[in-house]
Amino acid sequence: MADVPTEWLHALAKAWPLRSKLARRWALDTIAPFSKAASLPPSQVPRGPPPVTPRADHLAGELDEELQRCSRGLSLEHLQLIRTNAWSGEQARDGSLYQYLKDWAHEVLPPAEETLSNAHAAAVRRWRWASLAVPPDLLHAAYAEVPPSRPWVTLAPAALREVLRRGVAETHLHLGAAVSFTQLWCEAMDRAASLMQRSELEKLDRHSPPFASGAAFATALGQACVARVLLAWRLTAGHALSDDDDAVSSAAESLARRIAPASGRDWKRTLPIWVGALARGALESGPRSALTSLAHEVRRRKGLTDLFAATGRGRIDVPDRARQDRGELLLTFYGMRELRGVWRRLFWQYQRLRTATFEWLVLEPGTPGLGWFARYYQRIELLADPKRSELSEALDLERSTGLRLVALEGRKGFKRSRSAYRGLLADAYEHAPQVEVGVSLHWIKEPGRDLPSDNRRTLVRYGDWVRDQQAHLEVLERVSRAEPWAVLVLRGADVASNELGVPTWAVRPLYAQAREIFEAAATYVRRCDPSLAQVGLDRGFRATAHAGEEWFTPHDGVRRLGELLLGEPRRFTGRSGAHASAWGHQPILREGDRIGHALALGMPRGVSCDEDGCVLQPAEERLWDLSFELALVRRGLLETPNTRVLRVRQEVREIWRAIAWEEIDLPGTELLVDVYEALHSRGLVGRLGYPRLTRCIPAEPKWKSIHRLLGEEPMARRARRPLWVRWARDDEDAAASLQRCVRREIAARRLVVETNPSSNLLIGDLGLLGRHPSRQDPPPGDDADDLRLSVNDDDPITFSTRLEDEYAYWWAGHCVEAAKARRRGPAGPSTDTPAERSREALRAIDLARQTGLESRFTIDLRKKAELLAQLRRAKPVR
Repeated sequence: MADVPTEWLHALAKAWPLRSKLARRWALDTIAPFSKAASLPPSQVPRGPPPVTPRADHLAGELDEELQRCSRGLSLEHLQLIRTNAWSGEQARDGSLYQYLKDWAHEVLPPAEETLSNAHAAAVRRWRWASLAVPPDLLHAAYAEVPPSRPWVTLAPAALREVLRRGVAETHLHLGAAVSFTQLWCEAMDRAASLMQRSELEKLDRHSPPFASGAAFATALGQACVARVLLAWRLTAGHALSDDDDAVSSAAESLARRIAPASGRDWKRTLPIWVGALARGALESGPRSALTSLAHEVRRRKGLTDLFAATGRGRIDVPDRARQDRGELLLTFYGMRELRGVWRRLFWQYQRLRTATFEWLVLEPGTPGLGWFARYYQRIELLADPKRSELSEALDLERSTGLRLVALEGRKGFKRSRSAYRGLLADAYEHAPQVEVGVSLHWIKEPGRDLPSDNRRTLVRYGDWVRDQQAHLEVLERVSRAEPWAVLVLRGADVASNELGVPTWAVRPLYAQAREIFEAAATYVRRCDPSLAQVGLDRGFRATAHAGEEWFTPHDGVRRLGELLLGEPRRFTGRSGAHASAWGHQPILREGDRIGHALALGMPRGVSCDEDGCVLQPAEERLWDLSFELALVRRGLLETPNTRVLRVRQEVREIWRAIAWEEIDLPGTELLVDVYEALHSRGLVGRLGYPRLTRCIPAEPKWKSIHRLLGEEPMARRARRPLWVRWARDDEDAAASLQRCVRREIAARRLVVETNPSSNLLIGDLGLLGRHPSRQDPPPGDDADDLRLSVNDDDPITFSTRLEDEYAYWWAGHCVEAAKARRRGPAGPSTDTPAERSREALRAIDLARQTGLESRFTIDLRKKAELLAQLRRAKPVR
C-alpha cells in the first residue's frame, strides 16, 4: 500500500471551503473563518456537534476528521501543518473566496513561460491532485483573465504539445464516461425535473448520493437549476437589482412572472422560498412537487446561453456546435468577480452543490478494488442526457485544445437488440470523414456467479453470465449479417470491470465466438471492396482485455496476464514436424492485440500478510497459480529449482485434497496441470458443452474432475473457501520469474500495453505519478525486454482528465523518476540539467505516441467518401 501523497491532502484542505458541510450549512461566502482556524492546534479543536453560529474551531475539527480518514495514520500535528499551510497566507488578505481560488490556481497551474523546467513539472503534479478535489472549471475561471471558451486548461509545455501535434491515437476510452464535468452538470440541470420523479429517486438511493438520500440530492439539483438561471439573470441585468437580503426574493418574483406569466401556479410564492432556502444553507423548504414543476418550467423557458447571448458577454469564440457549457463558464467567471451581498452568498452555495456532485462522480484516491467501474459509470448515466451523442462528446473533449487526434477508439458494451446498434453506427459514420473512429465492444465481468446455485438457468459456475454474453453475441451476429459493413466501425472485443469476478477460462469461449463473427463479416466486406484491405481491414478481428490491475498476490496477477497468452498445447504442426510455440496455439491475444493496464508487469507489489507471513486467498485461485507455474515448467518456458517444484507439487496435492476430497500421489499432480490446461482449451465447450454441462461425462480423468468442479455445489464451495497461504521468499522469486517470462512473451508477440496514468495512479494506489510500473527498470536478467506502451485516459470524468493531460502527467512523472535514477546512480550525483531530463522524457513520450498510432484498431475511411455517403444513406439496422 502506497503512502498517501501530501499533495492530495493539501488539495483536499484547500478545497474544504467548497466541500465543507458546515460551510454549506452556514452559507459562508468568505475565507475569514477558515483563516482563523488555520493556526488552531489539535488540542483546541472540539469534537462535538457544531454550534448554530459559525466558529473556526469546528471548521478545523471537520477538516481534521476528513484528513484522518484519508491519511492512513498521520499524526494530528502533521495534519495541522497541512491545514495551516492551506488556509493561511496571502490568500486571506481580503477574505474573498474568489481571491482564495485565484491564488490556489496560480499555485497549481504551470507558469506562463511553458518551458521544460522542474517548476512546470511540479505544477503539473500539483494540478493532478487539485483537479480531483474541486471542479477544474472553477480554478480555470479564477485563473483566466478573459472568459474561457472551454472548461479545460493546457498543462502540456510547448515542446510536449509540439510532439503531440504529430498525431495521437486514443485507444482506451470508455465512451459513456468521456465527457467533461461542466457538460455533464449542464445535462443534469436539464434533467433536474425528471430526477425528482419517484422512479429516479429510487435509482439515486442505490448509489450513495450526496446529502444522505436520493430525495435530498434531487432537491439540491432542483434548487441549483433555478438558482443558476436567477444568478445569470442578475449578471445580465447589470445594476437593476439590489444586493440586500430581500433582493433574491424580489428578483425571484420578477423572474416568476417572466417564465410563467399565465401558468396558474403561485410562482411568486414558490420560487423565492426555494432560492432563499439555498442562500441560507437549507435544502428542504417546501413541497418537492412545486420545485419539480418549477425546474421543468425553467428548463423549458430559459437557458444560460440564451441569457448571456443577449448581452455582449455572450460573444465568445467557440465553434457553432459547442455545448451549453459555455454559458456555465460565463456564469462562473463573472459570478465570482462581480456578485455582492446575498447574490454572492447564493453563488457560492450553488458552487458547493456543484462540488458535492463532482465529489460523487470523481474517484477518490485510494478507492480499493475495481467495483468502482460499474458504480461510477451508473452514476454518470443517472445524470446524463439519454439522447446525447457519446461519440461527439468524446471527440469534443479530446480535441478541445487543438490536439491532433488521428484516431479515437471507444469502448462500449454489447447491445441487447439490433436496433440499439443503429445510433452507434450512424454516429460513427458521421464522424468518419474527419477522424478514424472505431468501437470495441466489451463484456462487463460481474461478481457473485462463482457457485452453481448462483446460476439458476444453467446450474454451472459462471454459466448464466456466459449465456447472457452469448445472447449479446447472437444479436451481433444478426447485425453483421444484415449490415456487414458495420465491421468498419465495430473493430474488436474487450472484457472489463471486476477482474476477479469471472475467470479467464469462462471468457475464452466468448472471444472465440466473437472472432468468428468479426472475421466472417470482414471477409465479405473485403470481397466486395478489395481496396479496404489497404486501409486496415486486413488486420481483421482485434482483441484486448483489462487484466493485471487487481490480484490477490503478485503471483496471481501475473498468472491472469499469462492466461491471455496461454494456448492449447500442441507439440508439432504441419508435415515438416516443426515445433509450434511452447505457449500453445489459438490464445486469446495474438500479435497486434493489446492489454489494458497490466500493472502486474511491474515489479511484484507487496502483499498484505499477517505476522506469520500468511495471505488469504480462495483455495482454487492458489491452486491455479501453482498449476500455471507447473504448466510453464512442463512446457520448458520457466526454469525453476527442483526444490521449488517439489514443494509446489506437495502444496497442490494438499489443496486438491481439501477441494475434491481425493488423494493423489506426487506424480499425479500432472493430472491437475492437465485439468488447468483443459479448462483453457476448446474442449471446455466441445467436450463438456459449457456453459451447460453435458450429462455424458467423458472418460478422461481430467474432464471428470472439471465436470465435478463446475457442476457440484459442495466441491465449488470448498474451492472458493478462503485459504491461508504462507507467502515465502521462494514465492516472491517465483513471481519475479513468472513476470519475466510473461513480459518476454508479450514483447515477442508485439502486444501493446494500454497505460492510463491517472487510472493506474488511483486504482493501483501508486501514491505518486512517478511510481507507475511502466517507468520502473525491467526485472533483473531481462535485458532484452522491449515492452510496447501507449498512453490513454480511460474514464475522463471519473478521473477528471483527458488525453492531453495524461501525456502531461506522464511527462511530469518521467522527469521526477529520471532525476531520482541519476541521483542514486553509481557515479554519484548527475550533472544533467532539468531540460535534458525533460527532453529524455519527450523521447519516451514520442515513442509511446507512435506505439499508440501503430496499435490502433481503427480504419482510415477518409478516402472512402462515396462509401461513407452510401452507408449514411443506408437503411438502419432493424
